[in-house]
Amino acid sequence: MVLFRWVVQGLHAEGLLDDTMYNLTRHIVGVAWVLNVIWVLWLLRRLDGWRDRWALTAVICLALFGSLVAAWIGYMSLGALVITGVTYSLLLVGLTLILSQVVSDFFDGLDAGRYPWQKALRRSIGLKDGDYVPGLGWLRLVVNLVLWIGATQLLLLVWDPNESITGDVLRYFTEGFQVGGVNIVPAQLLWAILIFAALLTLTGWLKGRLNSKWLVKTRMAPSAREALVTTFGYVSVGIAIIVALSFAGIKFANLAIIAGALSVGIGFGLQNIVNNFVSGIIMLVERPVRNGDWIVVGSTEGYVQRISIRTTTIRTFDRADVIVPNSDLISGQVTNWTLGNTFGRAKLQVGVAYGSDVETVIATLLEVAKKHPSVISGNSRLPDPYVLFLDFGDSSLDFELRAIIRDVNYRLHVISDLRRAINAEFKERGIEIPFPQRDINFRDPLQIQRKSEEAPEARERANLSKAPESPRTPGVSDMPDAPDNE
Repeated sequence: MVLFRWVVQGLHAEGLLDDTMYNLTRHIVGVAWVLNVIWVLWLLRRLDGWRDRWALTAVICLALFGSLVAAWIGYMSLGALVITGVTYSLLLVGLTLILSQVVSDFFDGLDAGRYPWQKALRRSIGLKDGDYVPGLGWLRLVVNLVLWIGATQLLLLVWDPNESITGDVLRYFTEGFQVGGVNIVPAQLLWAILIFAALLTLTGWLKGRLNSKWLVKTRMAPSAREALVTTFGYVSVGIAIIVALSFAGIKFANLAIIAGALSVGIGFGLQNIVNNFVSGIIMLVERPVRNGDWIVVGSTEGYVQRISIRTTTIRTFDRADVIVPNSDLISGQVTNWTLGNTFGRAKLQVGVAYGSDVETVIATLLEVAKKHPSVISGNSRLPDPYVLFLDFGDSSLDFELRAIIRDVNYRLHVISDLRRAINAEFKERGIEIPFPQRDINFRDPLQIQRKSEEAPEARERANLSKAPESPRTPGVSDMPDAPDNE
């Protein structure tokens, strides 16, 4: 249809087609064009997202038919403006929606790593499976803003061919407008968001390279590397915020006023947040607790999973994540089983029967401990396993085996292995492990009960001994005594 109209316009311009035929051809082309657009709109209603939009479709169809009627009665320019405006507007909105969906699928693929090139890109950034690309949300926002702002600009050009409104909009967009004495420039805000997203993405890439490539070649401990990478991330985010604010045109003198107001708020109600924030910085610098450490904080015991600027996540042995404020780790008492090294002591108590040879028991316990591969023996800096004779118990002789093991994370497993080995050795050598025995003596309650049970029998024997024997008549059975009322 566009090609046919272009040919008709060329013929009319060359004088090969008179005005009457040209106007008739324009009417025919306009009707065919409107019918095609309406047909496309009703075909779109077959899609899931357009089935319930029949009202919008009906309004557009009425506008197109109205423009045809306007052109027929003589308002050619109005009819052409409405028909071309609606057509180009639908085309621009459709293309923008398609591009927005393509961009969304592209970013989703980067987050999920669907294709090999996306997986390679994620590996180059230093991301693991399941990790999100840093700053990708801001990039989504910026790209969608650019798409829809561009589509809006083109729509203004369609409906405003003289560019009177478009020029004002561009001036407001580039030069800004006043709101409450503050000059807001949308172009600067868009640039600030774009730069902030780019800096966040760059920060994520640098953090990945630091953690996986550059710092691995140094002799720093893993916990020190993680602390350095975390500190670098927070500093980079702060720098990105400052740079973005400077591009947005915000003066730092105004920020000083805001900071003064925030200090008042901190003094009244944000002490805990600031305390946790400062404690997080101290933990990142001093590293009294690191990722992977086995710690005990109050009634919480488990492994440190993540140290953030405000809280620390501890995963207990029941696989529950406990969020602990950083101030509790700095100001309170914390037991860290693996701070300096993984060495730890395992203690095991055992009791043997009275009469057992004490020296044989001690030798057996030491022999079992030295045979275990996790028990350290013969180290000049660490004590060898030893046995203490603790006490003469109620039913046993009590001993305690103490040994240093290589990895305290497996302390319970080592203690279980030692108990099994001790039980087998004691059976082989005839050493008895007793169980508690008690002699129970009943005093007054039991004697009183016996007297109360024996008293009726004694009275009955006494009555029988005092009662005279009556002669019995043969063949006549004894008759019961008559009641008193008879």
